[in-house]
Amino acid sequence: MNPQIRKLGGVLLACYLALFVQLNLTQVARAPQLNERPDNTRAIERDVNRPRGDVVSADGQLLAHSVETDGRFRYQRNYPTGDLFAHVVGSYSFLFGADGVERRYNDALAGQTPSLRFGGFTDPFAGEPNVGNVHLTIDSRVQRVAADALGQREGSVVAIDPRDGSILALWSFPTYDPNLPSSNDSVVARAFRQALAELTPRERSLLRLNLVDGISIDALAPMYAVSRATVARWLASARHALQSRTVAAPSRHTQLAGADLDGLMASLDSGFDLSLRRFVAEASPES
Repeated sequence: MNPQIRKLGGVLLACYLALFVQLNLTQVARAPQLNERPDNTRAIERDVNRPRGDVVSADGQLLAHSVETDGRFRYQRNYPTGDLFAHVVGSYSFLFGADGVERRYNDALAGQTPSLRFGGFTDPFAGEPNVGNVHLTIDSRVQRVAADALGQREGSVVAIDPRDGSILALWSFPTYDPNLPSSNDSVVARAFRQALAELTPRERSLLRLNLVDGISIDALAPMYAVSRATVARWLASARHALQSRTVAAPSRHTQLAGADLDGLMASLDSGFDLSLRRFVAEASPES
């Protein structure tokens, strides 16, 4: 064989082996790290474009289910009981992520548990998505009684079945309507994007460096030639501005006030860092 051909074959073989190793490192070894990147939205985009399982109370009341929409994503979550189960079921959206039961049982509701994945693999032609439903021990009738008994007073009510310890009611006030933060094209989502765009370039850069790039406050201080306390104050100010401007819009458009507004604020705060990472990662520091 011609020596030049042998050399070319060796070079091509080496390139192939290098490509094979790199692909396996990326797809296998680095997969968990890549999946956790804040700017990697493939997993949640996959989930919001397919229906999730239902959340149902002990007496058969539908608490959460997926409905088709004409917006950016095919599905979004709907909560028929409004604020009655807000703190228990939580909410789920592309912007603010998930909390409550929606977060605790996310793998089952999204059909990502091993058993549900295997079921979908063995029956690939099934018409319905292979997702799981979550059935709570909470009774909607007992939950309503607890809510009526507490009224407008701040606090919580818990009712437990003494026979087996199952929870029959879990109510807290103030509360909020989870349909607001769960809407993928809601006033809340638009307000968040607008509030982020209104930050100064320095604030957006700080948020990107801290939340997306993972640079600590201690490391940021010398980069800006200021003290650690100053950087911490700048970041806190940016967060506060985002929160207050984001909540101001739904309060104007939905007439939220008082306890309802406080409840929505608490809900958004639980997913605020996730939202910041996701949208700051998409925004240019100079924009």
